Amino acid sequence: MKRFDGVLKRRSGLSEPAVRWRENLGSGVMAAVTSLPGTIVFGTVAFAPLGDDFVSKGIAASLTGAVILGGMVALVGASRLMVAGPRSYNAIILASVFTTLAPSGQLLQGGQGTFLVLIALGMVTAAAGGVFQVLLALFKVGRFVKYLPWPVMSGFINTTALMILLGQVRGILGIPRERSLGTLLGSLDEIRVMSVVIAFFTGCAVVAARRKFKRGPAPLAGLLAGTILFHTLGGAIPGFDAGSTLAVAGYGGFFLDDMIAVPGLLPENFLVAHWHTILSAGLSIAVLSSLSTLLCMAGIDGVAGQRSDPNRELLAHGAGNILSALFGGLPGAGKPGASLLAIRSGADSRVSGCITALIYLLILLVLAPLIGYIPVCVLSGMVVPIAVGFFDELAGRLMWSVIRLDIRQLRAGGSDYLTMSVVVGVGFLVNIMMAVAAGILFSILFFLVRSSRSLIRRELSGRSIRSRLQRTAREKRLLAGKGDRIHVLELEGTLFFGSAEGLLSRIEQRVEQGCKYVILDCKRMTDIDTTGAKVMVKLARSLKQREILLSLSHLDSHGHIYGTLLMEGFMDALGKGGVFGDTDHALRWCENRLLWSERPDPVSVSVPISCCLLTHGLTPEELARFRSVLVRCTFEAGEYLFKQGDSGHSLFLLERGHVEVVHKRSPEDPGIRLCTPLLGDIIGDLTLLDGRPRPAGAVSLIESTCFVLTPADFEQLSRRFPHIANTILANMVKILGERLRDATRVINGLEN
Repeated sequence: MKRFDGVLKRRSGLSEPAVRWRENLGSGVMAAVTSLPGTIVFGTVAFAPLGDDFVSKGIAASLTGAVILGGMVALVGASRLMVAGPRSYNAIILASVFTTLAPSGQLLQGGQGTFLVLIALGMVTAAAGGVFQVLLALFKVGRFVKYLPWPVMSGFINTTALMILLGQVRGILGIPRERSLGTLLGSLDEIRVMSVVIAFFTGCAVVAARRKFKRGPAPLAGLLAGTILFHTLGGAIPGFDAGSTLAVAGYGGFFLDDMIAVPGLLPENFLVAHWHTILSAGLSIAVLSSLSTLLCMAGIDGVAGQRSDPNRELLAHGAGNILSALFGGLPGAGKPGASLLAIRSGADSRVSGCITALIYLLILLVLAPLIGYIPVCVLSGMVVPIAVGFFDELAGRLMWSVIRLDIRQLRAGGSDYLTMSVVVGVGFLVNIMMAVAAGILFSILFFLVRSSRSLIRRELSGRSIRSRLQRTAREKRLLAGKGDRIHVLELEGTLFFGSAEGLLSRIEQRVEQGCKYVILDCKRMTDIDTTGAKVMVKLARSLKQREILLSLSHLDSHGHIYGTLLMEGFMDALGKGGVFGDTDHALRWCENRLLWSERPDPVSVSVPISCCLLTHGLTPEELARFRSVLVRCTFEAGEYLFKQGDSGHSLFLLERGHVEVVHKRSPEDPGIRLCTPLLGDIIGDLTLLDGRPRPAGAVSLIESTCFVLTPADFEQLSRRFPHIANTILANMVKILGERLRDATRVINGLEN
């Protein structure tokens, strides 16, 4: 045992804990028994187009795939707890390949030789799927396979379920499989009533066993119950007729030399005419198997608390499917149900998966003759409840919404429902490979339609949003009256050929309503293509001719969007417009041109202390006494008046220059500009009142001059001239109240 444990560790390349043989043996047996009915069903479905005589051979092929692929994945796969084997969609794909390559039984006239050719072609398809999986792993695209749209996958799964259900109609009715579904109405006299009764009993037994034993192999219980009833009634009732049993599997697998001999056995130009069918089917097997395997691996990693390499897992599955095809086995993928059941049963190493593969090998070599005792009607009755369980949640929601006539739910999932329905429809009318391609095409079209919706996240007028630059009462009144000339459009998503024209139309509409300043907030714009950039150039030139200023904010000069605009000549077409780091700067720029287009910039002048709001109501004598306690300080460009977190409690009165108040989340953070005080405004007033550390910092952008009032000087002023101190405090309360109103207005604008 220890020696075998060491071999497993060396083969896997992983260092695993000591193997708990009893737990892993039990979990391996449980996984094999639980997944055995499904393995039988998949083999039945895959070989059903070849007729009842070949169903047992399909079961043998499915068991072969479970042995070879399951053993390969258990030994060298990235996820040491994964159970792998044939899956329903692979069976459907091979069934469609057999149907396409042998229409109306045309190639079956050659008997067993033609059967070998068809099976070999199916195995070539399976091997092609394995090769594609290996290529996916070598090019390390395993992480991208999982992005196959779920409605497409859902449509494929539901198509599989419907095809499996329809494929059981003839077995349940006891009608030979050579009869097509379209001729059933003309074959009603051939229906065997006892076949229907036994199939119904088998299905009920499966459902009852599933309810009674939550974790038990319910399909296997139904299979045994139906088979016992069939043979009991057959021995007790003379003339009992409920259809036939499966033919004994005399099929021992195919090897490489059989596949090499296939071209010489085929009709002339057969491969030339059908190579696309084989390759497209192989690609479908690779994509769907890879997606299923990666999803299974993600579930196992989440339960077991491990991380597995997706490309290594795909490589193991691809190699396993190639090797399985060489021996006539069905292709497969990871089995989430069996894997999670094994984990819950105590599996903790690769031994569990190896035990599962060995049990399948035992069934294939020793118990395969027992397959000849299974009635066709019992097998079909067992398949029906299993196939019903294949329908996924999306199909359930659609059916429930239709039954309840829930129009709201139908509209909410309209694109997903339509994509899934297209896949199902094309799968029935054409083939499953074309169905997947059609589903992907519809998903792309729906994505383009959704992306073509309005790029504008929100529109704001200059009346509802303003810059953080402190304004005088007169300026505020002017902005309130003329603010609608400034319009801010917040963009979100990708500006491309589908959404660019919509943006252009909206801006043209605003311009016709009297807008003179347009600001495009690009903070949430993720990308732009060449068409979008050309539309932006067209917009800039059009606005420039009409003397309307265009501004862009939140554009990184080193980013892709800026580079694309620059390459198309947008900056030359912009004219007097501007590109700003944030929307607040763009707003300030537009406001200044709206208010002071013919006046000098206020930061180049100084404001006397008598014109400050802080000194409103003081007499000239009181103003002189207040001025005597102030200290004039000059700050160079880039110098801080105070930094965030400082313990200094002085108040600053801006006389001249340009200062910004900035809040930083961390020392490395560039900071968020809270406001730009107006000349004559006060800075740092809160700390003078409460004595707490500075909540933000103030930095001088150009050479600035401030009057400084220290707490000691203010206390001295309060003792000597209480009336002056009280007037100062009253003015501070008025200033803070006005700032609070401005902040409330900004918050309301953001929420609306």
